[in-house]
Amino acid sequence: MTAGDSSDASGNGVTVSNVANPSITSATYNAASGELVVTGTDFLKLGGVANDIDVSKFSFTGEGDLAGSYTLTTATDVEITSDNEFRLTLTGVDRNAVNLRLNAAGTDALDGTLYNLAAADDWATGADAVLNVADLTGNGITVSNAVGPSITSATYDATTGILVVTGNNIQDNSSGADIDVTKLTLSGEGGLSHTLSGSLSAVRNSATQFTVELSPADRAVINPFMNKNGTTATSGTLYNLVAADDWNIPVTAGDSSDVSNGVAVSNVAIPTITSATYNATSGELVVTGTDFLKLAGLANDIDVSKFSFTGEGGTGASYTLTTSTDVEITSNNEFRLTLSGTDRDAVNLRLNLAGTDALDGTLYNLAAGDDWAAGADAALDVSDLTSNGITVSNVAGPSITSATYDVTNGILVVTGNNIQDNASGADIDVTRLTLSGEGGLSYTLSGSLSAVRNSATQFTVELSPADRAVINPFMNKNGTTATSGTLYNLVAADDWNIPVTAGDSSDVSNGVAVSNVAIPTITSATYNAASGELVVTGTDFLKLGGVANDIDVSKFSFTGEGGPGASYTLTTSTDVEITSNNEFRLTLSGADRLAVNQRLNVAGTDASDGTLYNLSAADDWAAGADSVLNVSDLTGNGITVSNVVVQPSITEVFIGLFNAAPGKANLMPLSNVVTNAGWTLAQISDYLGSHPLFSHEIMAGQVTDDQQIDVILSHFGINSSSGAVYTDAKAFIQDRLASGATFGTIVYDMVTFLLGNPPADFADTAALLRNKALVANIYSEHDSSSDLPVLQSILDGGDCAATFNSS
Repeated sequence: MTAGDSSDASGNGVTVSNVANPSITSATYNAASGELVVTGTDFLKLGGVANDIDVSKFSFTGEGDLAGSYTLTTATDVEITSDNEFRLTLTGVDRNAVNLRLNAAGTDALDGTLYNLAAADDWATGADAVLNVADLTGNGITVSNAVGPSITSATYDATTGILVVTGNNIQDNSSGADIDVTKLTLSGEGGLSHTLSGSLSAVRNSATQFTVELSPADRAVINPFMNKNGTTATSGTLYNLVAADDWNIPVTAGDSSDVSNGVAVSNVAIPTITSATYNATSGELVVTGTDFLKLAGLANDIDVSKFSFTGEGGTGASYTLTTSTDVEITSNNEFRLTLSGTDRDAVNLRLNLAGTDALDGTLYNLAAGDDWAAGADAALDVSDLTSNGITVSNVAGPSITSATYDVTNGILVVTGNNIQDNASGADIDVTRLTLSGEGGLSYTLSGSLSAVRNSATQFTVELSPADRAVINPFMNKNGTTATSGTLYNLVAADDWNIPVTAGDSSDVSNGVAVSNVAIPTITSATYNAASGELVVTGTDFLKLGGVANDIDVSKFSFTGEGGPGASYTLTTSTDVEITSNNEFRLTLSGADRLAVNQRLNVAGTDASDGTLYNLSAADDWAAGADSVLNVSDLTGNGITVSNVVVQPSITEVFIGLFNAAPGKANLMPLSNVVTNAGWTLAQISDYLGSHPLFSHEIMAGQVTDDQQIDVILSHFGINSSSGAVYTDAKAFIQDRLASGATFGTIVYDMVTFLLGNPPADFADTAALLRNKALVANIYSEHDSSSDLPVLQSILDGGDCAATFNSS
């Protein structure tokens, strides 16, 4: 039937039966997009928009159940797309939570848990509310594009060593550790980096965070380059955390490495110094402290110019380094530097005793001025000025390296090292200093006019006059060696530097450079004609190594009676030593004494003819002087003579020439010549020596000098068997003859010599002459003869031991 309108829009109830309960069979989940596609049967509609499915009824089971499945909280209800499908896209908290559980592609989680989507009652809002449509099990989920764990940022507390890492999808490892800290690398100052070697703990707090408490070893490496609060280091380098693949232990699929994650650093401690050790021998300073920091670059972590040392002399004498080089820290609690040059010398001066305090009791301290830790934040004041004790070892005792000695002013300047100051008194004990020179001669100072420590490397001694008088003679040549080639040397006995008593500070070999050695000069002399002793006074007399050789007596000439033309040079006397720096003595012997007494014939300073006595010293007379110098001293050396022998008589001269008594007939006329004509006995002697009686009788047949000399000597009881007496007397006569003297003059000189205080060798000869004179005088008082043999016979039979008498 088609005609008409047969519609019937209402009032026609329908009774529905066998409506099936909606059920879920499976689901797929794209972890990358968050889309969940749910498949099932008999899905139902509910009037309205986006309300067919109540998503708050859905719970996801996966990885470890994480102490319970996760129920959606933020997702929005959706419509079904058909009676067997609906779709929703998870976001925010829901997506993060679900991704945490659905953490592996496929149907089960990393820990093997089968994925399941549980739908609580009323999930299908279109279903009869009185019905229980819950569908809790058997609803597997197939996951695709599972998202691995990732890191977004981190914080690091340098004080506690706590690293807090924020990220996503950080998975739990139900069977063990969640985080492999050895896959984590922190970097900071200048790109310096360190991969963690371990930790005290590593805890996954949530899917978005884990916490690592670094081990002390790792903190010791990392803290120095995490050197400034904030996200950048002192040099501007960004802090960063790199995570190598598989850092989240349960996640091995795919590549979970993450190379760029900023780190915010906090509580960076200010570096401090606690103590130091110093090896005074090597100059190595080892500084210990806390929280030392790095700075990008080489040898620049520590600015050594900021360090000051306090020791000997207190804070007022502190020294700040100037020549040493900046260094790196060796760890977060140590750095080392080796002092050099001026720094080392200055520090050693202050750190002058092993231990913790100086010789004067000052505690050692290392003060660090601001910015000493170059890696620290420049805005902070990191100065550390007090309570930084230094323990010193291997302190080098004071030592001497060399010296100079100025002979003219007696100044000894000694150079060395670590010469210490004695705040309470003298610095140098000069009695422990010994100088040596010519031939190894040495002398230990007995005192000084002054001894001053000028610095740690020098002291000066002004020698006393007494010490100079001993030392100057063997410091006999300018330079470093004495005349004989001996090296000058200064020996210092232990404890010469008074404040230093620890250890042995003795120092036995130190060269001395000598300057201003004066040329020795003679000023005057005295001569004892009776003993033959000559005492010469002068200045700056010198020593020569050896015995009896300081003075070369062959260089001395005597001027007196007869003037310069009759000067006599010593030939038989022996070289001598000086007795001091201004005196030497010698005793003339033999021919020398005879000849000198002839010229120095009157007590006082001039001879009988008015000639001033003079001692002339030819070059090299001072054997200790530098041989290249001319030390001759020829004039102005007056001699004061004493104990001149009493003038001989005519009788003694007559005996010497004729070996006879003069007899009254000869003695009276000769005496009258002396008395009336003013002749001297020397003139009488010269007259008799030229008399024909002497030449024709005494010297008859004696044609050679030796024959004639022997005749004269025989008159004095001297012959070839008389030994040294014969040799000396003959040499004297030969010398006098060579100088042009007559036998008369020679006999006069010999008699004068014997009547004085002759050497012991001539004692018998002198005694014989006196005995003969006694007899001759007795005879000549009463008797006489013109016959020479008769006059000679008067003296027959006598000798030096038996005195003649009148009978």
